[in-house]
Amino acid sequence: MILASLDGGFVGDCISIFEHMKDHCAPNVGTINAMLKVYTCADMFAKAKELFEATKATHGGLESSGDYSSLQLDSYSYKSMLEASASSQQWEYFEYVYKEMILSGFQLDHRKYSWLLVKASRAGKWHLLEHAFDTILEAEEIPHTSLFTEMICQTITQGDFGRTVSLLNSMAHASLSVSESQWTSLLEREIATLGMGKLQDLLNHLQSCSLVMEDPVPNILKSLDFISGRRLLEGTGSCTRTESVAGSIGNLESDGKNQDYQHVDVPGRVDGRLPSLSLTSNSCNLFEMLDAESSANASLQEEIDNLGSQHSCFEPNEESYFTDSTLDLLTSGIRIPFSELPPASEILERWRTKQED
Repeated sequence: MILASLDGGFVGDCISIFEHMKDHCAPNVGTINAMLKVYTCADMFAKAKELFEATKATHGGLESSGDYSSLQLDSYSYKSMLEASASSQQWEYFEYVYKEMILSGFQLDHRKYSWLLVKASRAGKWHLLEHAFDTILEAEEIPHTSLFTEMICQTITQGDFGRTVSLLNSMAHASLSVSESQWTSLLEREIATLGMGKLQDLLNHLQSCSLVMEDPVPNILKSLDFISGRRLLEGTGSCTRTESVAGSIGNLESDGKNQDYQHVDVPGRVDGRLPSLSLTSNSCNLFEMLDAESSANASLQEEIDNLGSQHSCFEPNEESYFTDSTLDLLTSGIRIPFSELPPASEILERWRTKQED
């Protein structure tokens, strides 16, 4: 009845049935386990802990009578309490229950509940994962894949690359498969805490040692290469982007929308083509102010903003090619004629005020 009420979502009825039952018969371990499940699902950690401790105390001889006399917790009881502790982030009590479970002769089924150990490891209880991992190996079983990957992540964190290699080779011998995308997801988490340097050191180490080139080893190497390459591109992408923007602006007159400007008399024009633009620091600041003054044509605003913020990619010249006509051409996309823009002195004053703020 308790479990049926839980399936229907009637947590209050579960508790009422349990309390009413105690007036007519003594609860057994099945009833205790059912209520531990109820309290876990209802996020009632305090109630689960109280019931768990009361039941455990009777078996220890601390209570000789009462509703919980002659009860003995089983593996399901400990598993339920571990789940309740994990869901409530009670990691100290989680460790206490895990140790009590081991001392009572029970083992956590790693094929079903490996996620509990992984979650505990990420919460700072890595030694519990390591104990479970060694216990599984001593029983001549193959640990769950998630335990292997979490162990590898932890050895990377500690800089113990020798053990990382040993774990990877063990996974290859056990034919455990982890895809490149799965490795990438796991390793990205390490970047958040360690930075790219640690993963680069790992890649260098893996490339210089003996590896079993079977799944999942090739996939982690591909993942490390991918992450390293992407981070490198992210580091240089802004400059490349600026050069692309400059090239686009330099060829605006070839766009059909701007054909009216093809015969504008611009100093330095050669055979009807504009010369390469050379941006000075003041020019870049001017474009940043133009971007702030106009809300039209958002995509061109973004291009101009990127160009201004990355002006160090270009060689500044003391002599500027920007005449009124050229600036009208470049600002045509945001539909503000250059003649209507505030004077440069006013723009620069606004910029200095922003910098001081």
